[in-house]
Amino acid sequence: MDKEQAGLSYIQVPSYIVERPDSTAAEEISVAHKAKDLMYVKFELMHANTNRNKDEFTTEELKSNYKTAIAKPINWEHTNEIIGHIYESEFVPFDGAVASDVDIKTDKVVCHGVVYKYRFPARANEISARHDKGNLFFSMETYFDKAQCSECGETFTPGGVYCDHLKNRYKPGASVARKLLDINICGAGCVKNPADDARTTRYFEIRTFPNCTIFL
Repeated sequence: MDKEQAGLSYIQVPSYIVERPDSTAAEEISVAHKAKDLMYVKFELMHANTNRNKDEFTTEELKSNYKTAIAKPINWEHTNEIIGHIYESEFVPFDGAVASDVDIKTDKVVCHGVVYKYRFPARANEISARHDKGNLFFSMETYFDKAQCSECGETFTPGGVYCDHLKNRYKPGASVARKLLDINICGAGCVKNPADDARTTRYFEIRTFPNCTIFL
């Protein structure tokens, strides 16, 4: 049955589940069909580091699970307001282009996505304004199967009772981190204050430009 409402046409057609979607084909389609109702974005989603939430992500986790970001939603400030989606994700290894005193890798996950700018014009305008000011950021969201304490090495399942090290990881001066294992990236939020802010951490590249590119 076809429907039409407020300038939108709804067409109902048979659908089926694709067991193994071809992400490369998805990106080729997105590039070939630059629809004017979409804002195309490319952003750094996460890095191999410990963020300000005291969550640690390893190179191994990023390299093994970066593709789980594909087809996941982009929301506004980690709310249920879905403004777009991710259509491609890539693991980018550290290239060494940072200060000489950096002593850990800065491997990262870079995502390609779209924002529904006709459906969310105010959000699209804000994204464009943040980009122009150099303060556009995206923050990852993820599920995980296990969490490991960086201090004692004990492993926990979600909802379990943590060791005292992890319970106290937010106290001033604490250096303990919660290492997330078997991650499944479930989305990204367009945020003002990301927990993983590469521009304020010595472990990341010093940038002149923001970590997001907009294709208008």
